[in-house]
Amino acid sequence: MWCLLFIALLATVQAEEDGDIFAVLIAGIDEMWAEASEENIIVFLLDKGKNYSGNPWPGELHTYPDSPDYRVGCKIDYTGNDTNLAAFLDVLRQNQTSPRPVLRSTSKDNVLIFHASHGWWGGYQMPGGGMDVAHLQKTLTYMHEQGFYKELVFVLDSCNSGSLFFEWLTPKYNILALTAAPHDHVAYIKGFYVPKIHKSIGLVGSLSYWWQDTLDHKDISNTTMRKMYWDIYHRNNFVRYYGDLDILSRTVDQFHGRENPHPTLRGSRKKASPSHSIKMCDA
Repeated sequence: MWCLLFIALLATVQAEEDGDIFAVLIAGIDEMWAEASEENIIVFLLDKGKNYSGNPWPGELHTYPDSPDYRVGCKIDYTGNDTNLAAFLDVLRQNQTSPRPVLRSTSKDNVLIFHASHGWWGGYQMPGGGMDVAHLQKTLTYMHEQGFYKELVFVLDSCNSGSLFFEWLTPKYNILALTAAPHDHVAYIKGFYVPKIHKSIGLVGSLSYWWQDTLDHKDISNTTMRKMYWDIYHRNNFVRYYGDLDILSRTVDQFHGRENPHPTLRGSRKKASPSHSIKMCDA
């Protein structure tokens, strides 16, 4: 089983200059999971992970053996066959083709896109087809030209994820891309020993795991994106950044909001340590 996590805590929090924070969260394969509860957060999820046959917690989703059930309280906007590339591009382009939500961000707003999936050189997996670098560059360029954001952070947890950005993303786009791997390398998932089934399983992508660890255990209003990046790098030295590096000086809450959805986690207990890493492409 491979269950990748997105925790969103944004949206009603005010960003700079009275702008809002918006997020698009997408799981590109069917063993992944996302949580959101605010109106500015748009979630794509096939939602099969909780009932996956290898899930040691039937009906629940966890990122380590003693984690909360992160599936509780999810608001999913796109699920099943609707979690496709065309719908994702419509959301980013603010192209309202169905009753489902699309981004309504403006040039005053910060935007977070968090996507975890399988990937390859120049692309990554989505239901019904893959995203390639040409589609991604064209769409993000359109968003920039139309003033759909002030600053944008794109987190991509997949193999070869740097290949989606390293040849074209320059500072002029006001986009910071954070990837699980450079253009020429695989990404990794975290494996944990689960006592109730007496074996180890891969639960969460390494980048996603350590990203969430920061959100759960650090004061993100006093943690910069640069500090978060280097904390993750020292645990997984394959992560990379591209684009507008000035955004690294922003605090994490400027893209995640200031509310911790699991405040009891902060400093209250030690998280389970991953027992091993697995190449994401082998998962």
